[in-house]
Amino acid sequence: MKKIIIALLLSVLIISGCKSTKPQEPETPVPVKEADASYYVEQLREFKPGIKNPDNKTANKDFDEFLQGVFEEKVGDYFLEFHYNIYDYRKMGLEKPEVTLGKYKYELNEEEVAYNTDLLKELRSYDYTTLSYDQQYDYDCLEFDTLCRLADLYFYKYNFLLKAGQGVPDSLSSYFTDYTFYDEESVADYLKCISEVPRVYDEVLTYTEKQAKDGYQMLDEWIDYYKELCTSFIDTGEKNDLITSFDRRIADVEGISEEKKTEYIKQNKDLILNELVPAHQKLKEQVEQYRGKTKVEDYRYCNMDKDYADYMYMAKGSSSYTAQEMLTILTDALSLLEAEYMRAIEQEEPFQETIDAVEGKYEIFTQENAETLAYLAQHINEYFPETEEIKYTVEYLDPETAPETLAAYYWQAPIDNDEQNIIRVNPNNKDPLTYRPYGTMAHEGMPGHMYQIIYYHRQDPSKFRLLLFNNLAYLEGWAEYSSYYGYRMAGLNDDLTASVMFYDANSYFLEYSIIDIMTNYFGYTAQEICDFFTENSIFAQDVDYYEMAQKVFTEYSGQYFPYGFGMSFLFDLREDVSSKLGDSFDYVAFHKAILDSGIAPMNVLKESVYEKLNIKQ
Repeated sequence: MKKIIIALLLSVLIISGCKSTKPQEPETPVPVKEADASYYVEQLREFKPGIKNPDNKTANKDFDEFLQGVFEEKVGDYFLEFHYNIYDYRKMGLEKPEVTLGKYKYELNEEEVAYNTDLLKELRSYDYTTLSYDQQYDYDCLEFDTLCRLADLYFYKYNFLLKAGQGVPDSLSSYFTDYTFYDEESVADYLKCISEVPRVYDEVLTYTEKQAKDGYQMLDEWIDYYKELCTSFIDTGEKNDLITSFDRRIADVEGISEEKKTEYIKQNKDLILNELVPAHQKLKEQVEQYRGKTKVEDYRYCNMDKDYADYMYMAKGSSSYTAQEMLTILTDALSLLEAEYMRAIEQEEPFQETIDAVEGKYEIFTQENAETLAYLAQHINEYFPETEEIKYTVEYLDPETAPETLAAYYWQAPIDNDEQNIIRVNPNNKDPLTYRPYGTMAHEGMPGHMYQIIYYHRQDPSKFRLLLFNNLAYLEGWAEYSSYYGYRMAGLNDDLTASVMFYDANSYFLEYSIIDIMTNYFGYTAQEICDFFTENSIFAQDVDYYEMAQKVFTEYSGQYFPYGFGMSFLFDLREDVSSKLGDSFDYVAFHKAILDSGIAPMNVLKESVYEKLNIKQ
């Protein structure tokens, strides 16, 4: 799923959207000392779901109004997020925020600190025991989310706006290329945002300069990444994706005359070539000044701040588990999947099936992506609960501009329109002789992201939970975990074969997450990591491999962790529930309990699943 890079930057983005139901300003000023970060991190460490009352089905109306206000505030924070999440804001009774890309300043965002501090205070003013069962879960989710936001705000100096693959240029590119044109108003809004990019890039460069003076320089690897990105943007000229994709998208917009469309096409082209190209040229030149100023290992979390290290893994793991508990969950899942792998390859027939599948000898693994999704939709109820037909389209990216490393992504449906589901596939990455396209459709489509999101939409949840700040472990963890059953649904003769195929395609998320947390949190050396895998994994590598991996996973710290930990958590939860229920364990009921629980911190999710399945903890 391609989203939420911008969410990672909200702590440094000065929002100008409406806060219509913002709590009143506190009587005393909010403390803005950086040391206050430790207070919120400690609260995250101690966070536990409240004691629930499953028999209380009567909602507290005041609390519902409060949650609706929270949703309206959060969804109206930032225009691009608003446009992404809302299909018809007028019908929903929402006010469109100011059409702007916001402002970036290297400082503590005191306005957001005040807002979130007041939000937490107001939330905690409600008597937990008066809330309905569902509202109690909403309370837990909002409390954890707000604590994460507050901690992140205080750790602003560690937010790198030019971190390779995760910076402001990446997020804006993502939103611009997938921006949906609904009508002429949305086209005009888009062009207004495009026109603001040079100003934003200037602010990002100023931010980076001040950050560097505090001792937090760009890595050489990030400099190389953005110089290459800028060079590519400049050199593509009129074939730039922001030009070609705009031309394609506006062609289908109704209610705009052809003359006006031509005018908009010219305006967009002029902005790209005469405003954005010079902005990228400036960015390319300016980042070079930071070369050679710092080393990759300097940016391991363990070398920064203990509280920050704890916060990062709690946020990326969407839980209050300790780093050691997360590492244990990861290694347990690795052992589980490796054991299934070994059982399969020790059996001649399943192993041969796997070889045949990899070599493309099964039609199911060579189908077109739309055909694969249709097949998965037909078989999804073997392991997952029923829902009404999900409507979607499969589109192909422009082969001239699509990066080879991108396979596909799900562009999430707006909150108020669950029929606008789009899966975009990269034709440059399509390989009909492997089974990986099948797994990609399982991850992005069904039973992965698209099914997960639309199923939850249809439960009519509290809408703010669709906007949670720290939801990647749940979202990406589910997409990885559920694709395991996608392989089982492929119609092979033995489930163990499916296990091998899943392991071959997905186990690297586990391996990478283990290396990430060992390197960045615990400060392991490459030799220590090598020793661990040699002792615990059938696929251990030599020490040179782990030296290279440490460099990569420090440069891209935490990038794979939500995938690996989220997937591991769900496998671990499945094993725990299965052991408690014994022969009465049912895959559909288990997965229904997860999906009905919705987007939540993982320890809140675990409690919810236990209660829905009547398991005593």
